[in-house]
Amino acid sequence: MNDWLSHGLEFGTEVELAALVVFVAVAVLLPQSFGERLRVWEQRVLQPFLKFARRPIAATVACAVAPLVIRASLWPLMKYPVPGAMDEYSYLLAADTFARGRLTNPAHPLWQFFETFQVIQTPTYASKYPPLQGLILAAGQVITGHPWWGVYASVGVMSAALYWALAGWIPRRWAMLGAFVALLQWEVLSYWMNSYWGGALAATGGALVLGGFPRLRASLRRHSPWIALAMAAGAMILANTRPYEGLMIAAPLAVFAAWRVGRRFSMRALAPACALIVATGSAMLYYNWRVTGDALLMPYVVHERQYAISPSFIFLPPRPAPPSRHSIMARWWRNERDSYDMARSSRFPRYVLNHAYMIFIFFLGPALLAAYFALWRGGRIISWLAGLLAVEFVAINMVAGNMPHYVAPSTALILLLAVMGLRRMPRRLAYAIVGACLVRAVLCLPAYYWIPASHPDFSDYYRRCCVDNNANFDRENIDQRLAGLPNRQLVVVQYVPYQPRFKEYVYNGADIDGQRVVWARSMGQVANLRLLDYYRDRDVWLLTMYPDHGEIHQYSTVQVFDEPLASASQPASQKQ
Repeated sequence: MNDWLSHGLEFGTEVELAALVVFVAVAVLLPQSFGERLRVWEQRVLQPFLKFARRPIAATVACAVAPLVIRASLWPLMKYPVPGAMDEYSYLLAADTFARGRLTNPAHPLWQFFETFQVIQTPTYASKYPPLQGLILAAGQVITGHPWWGVYASVGVMSAALYWALAGWIPRRWAMLGAFVALLQWEVLSYWMNSYWGGALAATGGALVLGGFPRLRASLRRHSPWIALAMAAGAMILANTRPYEGLMIAAPLAVFAAWRVGRRFSMRALAPACALIVATGSAMLYYNWRVTGDALLMPYVVHERQYAISPSFIFLPPRPAPPSRHSIMARWWRNERDSYDMARSSRFPRYVLNHAYMIFIFFLGPALLAAYFALWRGGRIISWLAGLLAVEFVAINMVAGNMPHYVAPSTALILLLAVMGLRRMPRRLAYAIVGACLVRAVLCLPAYYWIPASHPDFSDYYRRCCVDNNANFDRENIDQRLAGLPNRQLVVVQYVPYQPRFKEYVYNGADIDGQRVVWARSMGQVANLRLLDYYRDRDVWLLTMYPDHGEIHQYSTVQVFDEPLASASQPASQKQ
């Protein structure tokens, strides 16, 4: 099993499975008299923990602080994560834009040379993604000088929100146990903490909506606005992080909440929540208008119309491919169509299994999956929650592609069902499951101290473990070396034709012309003359990317490949 997404160490899942088998065997084979000893041990060891769980404010703060303290303890060995995935650079562009006090950037006069993935160049230059992740990164950049601290803080908020959500459905001691399991599973070593990709914010939004549902009726009876406000805040977080997947969770909960409340509500209690929704909705429309020129047109849609060769949803028919100015980008988009083609073919069951396996690896693992078996015939509430999770699973199977942060709005729901399963199990088996999660964490964390001793460039090793295969390990090093030279620099990137796989290097910040190092895409000897003339005050480098390595030299027209006008719809056989 490959566990790289969840914990950065390939042996994580195998370790948990082995520990689970051993612990369950021991729990089953121990004599009955051990039950009495277990209760005594529980009273002595867990009693302080249980008393602490009865103090909701202290417990919430502890849940927020725990992942931050553990991650901070790894700081000597794991410092700022190096961006590698295409999405990360897009979010960092949004962060740089917001940190400069603007919502978008004017299109560059030579924008064709700066086209890249997950970014729109026209009508304005901006990230394609909803703005909230970029705003959090921008807050980290403005307050601390580095955007990653926004990610760091968002994971702490997510941890507290997960505990709060669980405490609305189950006793607080079990909610505390669920928060502990989440800490072991995905809060410290996950890419949600150690990249700029996101996930924690959407999980927070889903937790606020789910946790507010069982509390809403009592809150409105007391004419208290806080629970409705929390649910509205969660819904708005989802709308600005994962709008489609978030809608699949928030909409059913909102409908059932309205049905449960009925006429027993006070407009005074609901007014703050309504005001928040109206204000956030207006801000979203204004943001769309500034970026795309149309309040009802999201940047994501503009990007897909300009570049994507397959629709986002598998039930939509294929559409004509937009023309592409760069053959390497056209090739990448053709490869991206594999998921869409798989979902619309006889391989659809495999497509669904891929999604299920992704959820299993990242969110559950062998131990928590075992807890799910205890939910069989679990009653009306468990059946309703399981149905809600099934709706989310069907929804993500309607989207081409899969990543764990796509399912982030359901994080609290997945965890809640797992803890409900633990509650229904005998104590011995429940402790065996939590123990297996703990063993995995105990073995994985020290490994992060040992690995740097045998890998001098730990950041590169960590990126290979934690980020996808398209991760770029050299760009940051090249950028730093060139930025240290006396003059300003221009790097023209070209790719050897017909590469099966490649690493993307052409990413820039919000102020392209103000950067010490500008990254541009080669468009052939003749077309590049416009670029060289525009940046005639810079030293120019040519970075040639081969299938297995890259070479950077002073720019020479002799070494430039002619870049043909590419069409994303053109078959690969014709291109070669």
